[in-house]
Amino acid sequence: MPRKHVVLYRQLLQALRRMDRAGLPITGCVGMPQASQVLCAAAYLRQAFRAGSSSSDDASNRLTDGFFALRMLPRQLAVLQACEEDTRQALQQWHGLQQQWCSTAPLSISRQLESAEEAAWLLQRLATQQAVQQLLLEEDIEQLQQDSDASIEGARQQLDDLAAAVKAAAPDAFASQPDGPPNSQRLLQLQALSQVLFQQQGRLRCDPFEWVYDGLAPLMLPQVLQTRKGIPLSLAVLAGAVARRLGMQLQLLCADDSQLPGTASGPLLMQQLPPEVAARQAGRTLATAPSPTTWLLQLLPAPGQAWAAQDAVFLDVSRRGQLLDAAGCIQRYPALEAVLQHQQLQQANSSSSSEGGAGVVALWANMARTMVLAHQRRGESDLVAHWLYQVLALDSRAEEWAHAMQ
Repeated sequence: MPRKHVVLYRQLLQALRRMDRAGLPITGCVGMPQASQVLCAAAYLRQAFRAGSSSSDDASNRLTDGFFALRMLPRQLAVLQACEEDTRQALQQWHGLQQQWCSTAPLSISRQLESAEEAAWLLQRLATQQAVQQLLLEEDIEQLQQDSDASIEGARQQLDDLAAAVKAAAPDAFASQPDGPPNSQRLLQLQALSQVLFQQQGRLRCDPFEWVYDGLAPLMLPQVLQTRKGIPLSLAVLAGAVARRLGMQLQLLCADDSQLPGTASGPLLMQQLPPEVAARQAGRTLATAPSPTTWLLQLLPAPGQAWAAQDAVFLDVSRRGQLLDAAGCIQRYPALEAVLQHQQLQQANSSSSSEGGAGVVALWANMARTMVLAHQRRGESDLVAHWLYQVLALDSRAEEWAHAMQ
């Protein structure tokens, strides 16, 4: 590596360490969509400087990107450090979660599902911490914290019980195989998961809701397990948590191509919006509750095997656990085609170790974004600001960075 690259690498590493010492998560660089949704920033930086060709153009581009990041990272740090103390504490907890999973990267499918579940418990604890600040009596504060901890433990037990129910419903599908279950057995497992969670014991559903009246319940895993109602994100995390307990190879997948690394997440121009949406944005109609981003569960094939075209390998949690093949899923969610193409590209380029955590970071950011939308709908401006800082920390592509940097 040329000396000027070594010097730049060390300066960037120092910038990352300053954010790390401040207890702030670093998941990308503002203004660089190609360097977003990063689970392990130091590993990503090391790979960026070691990978690539030795051509002069490639080296020049690396220097340009490196100097740009060197200017932006201190500004990101300054923005995130300007938040309130309780928000700083929340960011430190996200930082702890990132460090926990960064140490185990690259993540297996099972570990990705586990990280999604852990983020759901963190979301519950962070929401409880905000609710505690509204209380005055010490005994009320202590009771709320105890209730929150008990709800998480109860939810874990419910997930264990649901996993046992799925296994009992199709014991042959979960019979152990020396080389792991073949595709035919994996399909039977997926069918059992869908039947039990969405038709039988679970009866999970994605009904219309309003944040104003339902509060945060559609997003919070303990409440979703209680009411059996949730948004696609929480239902997908729930189903993934049950699948993980059964050893199923399911992957959480966002059916929105704006979640892909390398894609800017800025606002659409007015002329690109459907007429009814443009009218709402212009203030000519009453605002409606935000549409939650659609999340699916994708069943992965057995090693060395591929799916037949007619195989139902997607579980649509927003449609009562309906099973779809790839063609049917793309017809329902056209943006999914770009997501699957990106997935195939990353599988072909197995040298990209940073991609293993991209889906995890995208899910965390989507959780925080949903909290912002919920509090916006409820008119809770202080909590909007509190969660918006968390969105900024978890999504370097967020359009709000343009305002924060001014």
